[in-house]
Amino acid sequence: ETKGRAYGYSVRCIKAHTNERGKVSDVNIVASERSGTGTGTGTGTGTEAGTGTGADGSSFDDYGNTISTATSINPNSTTSGSLEVVGDNDYFKIVVPTAGTLTVYTSGQTDTEGFLYDAKNHRVASDDNSLDHNFKISKFIAAGTYYVRVRHHNKLLVGSYELVSFFIPNDHNSILGDAIPISPNSRISGSIEIPRDVDYFRIAIPHGGGMLTVYTTGQTDTYGSLLDANGHRITFNDNMSSSDNNFKILRGVAAGIYYVEVKHHSTSSIGSYALVSHFIPDDHGYNINTATPIGLNSTTLGSIEVKRDEDWFKIVIPHGGGMLTVYTTGQTDTYGSLLDANGHRITFNDNMSSSDNNFKILRGVAAGTYY
Repeated sequence: ETKGRAYGYSVRCIKAHTNERGKVSDVNIVASERSGTGTGTGTGTGTEAGTGTGADGSSFDDYGNTISTATSINPNSTTSGSLEVVGDNDYFKIVVPTAGTLTVYTSGQTDTEGFLYDAKNHRVASDDNSLDHNFKISKFIAAGTYYVRVRHHNKLLVGSYELVSFFIPNDHNSILGDAIPISPNSRISGSIEIPRDVDYFRIAIPHGGGMLTVYTTGQTDTYGSLLDANGHRITFNDNMSSSDNNFKILRGVAAGIYYVEVKHHSTSSIGSYALVSHFIPDDHGYNINTATPIGLNSTTLGSIEVKRDEDWFKIVIPHGGGMLTVYTTGQTDTYGSLLDANGHRITFNDNMSSSDNNFKILRGVAAGTYY
C-alpha cells in the first residue's frame, strides 16, 4: 500500500514481489517527469507485474500482455480496449473454423499498431496507419488459432480504442493442396468473395483419359487455368468469346489428377459463378504416350468425339520392313500423319482423292515402331 501527494511525476509499477500470503511485499517503481498535481491511494494484490486491482476498483490492465494471457474474442466482434500505461500491449485470441479472410482493425483517436500471429507465434502480418492513425490487417488464412497484438505507435503514449474483427469464410479453398474434389462431369457454384480470391478444384481423370472441358457461367468475368498434379499450369483461358467473359478450357488429358484454378479477371473485383466440368472418355490415346497398339493388318473403329480430338495408334514393323498402307473409311473428313518412334512426322495426307475426304498414306518403312 502506498500513500502520498504527487507533483511533477507519475508512478508506474514495474515489478511486484509477493509474500507467502499473496500480498505485495516489495514494489519497484520508476518516476518520469510529468506536469500536474494530484493525490492518490491504491492497494494491489497479485503475482503478475502490471496487473491488479486498486482501492477504487479500477483495473490496471484490461487485456493480457502476452500470447499466453491473450483474451479470446469472436472472429466477428467489436471489443473496447485501452493502452493504460506506456509500453502496454493488448493480445487477443481468435479461432477460425475454416479457411477464409480475417480482417482486424481499430477505430478511435489512438495511433495504433497491429500485428497478426499464428498459433506458433510467427508473425503473419502487421500494419500501422492504413486507416488514418489506426491499423488495418486483412489476410486470407487457413483454419486455426491466431493472435492479434495491439500497441500504441508511440511507446510513450497511452489511449483507448475499439478493435473490430470480421471473418469471411471461403466457399472453396484458396490453397491448392486443400482443393475441393469435383466429378469430371459436374456443376458447382462458387464465388470470388474478396479481391484476389482464388478457388481451386480437384478433378480425377479415370483410366484411358479423354477430353476434358471446364468453363464458368454467370456475369462474373472469370479467368481459368488447368494445372497438373504438381500444380504446374498446362493451359489457361480468359474469355470464352468476344461477347462472353467466362473462361473455357478444352483439353485432351491422360488419366491422373488435375486442378482447375478460378479467379476474377480483375484483381480488384468480386463476383459469383458456376463451374461446369464435362469429360468424354477417349476411345484411343490422344498423344504418343497413350497411343493404342494395332496389328499390322487390321481394321479399328474410331471416333473424333470432341473438337480438336486426336487419336493415336502404335504400329510395330517386324524385321526386314516393307510397304505400309494406312487410311480411313467413312463420312468423316480425316487428316492423317505417319510418325517415327521419336514422334517426328515422316509424311501426312488430307484427302484420298478429290471426291473422298478420307486420308491415305502409302509408305515403305524399315523395321521399328511407328505412330
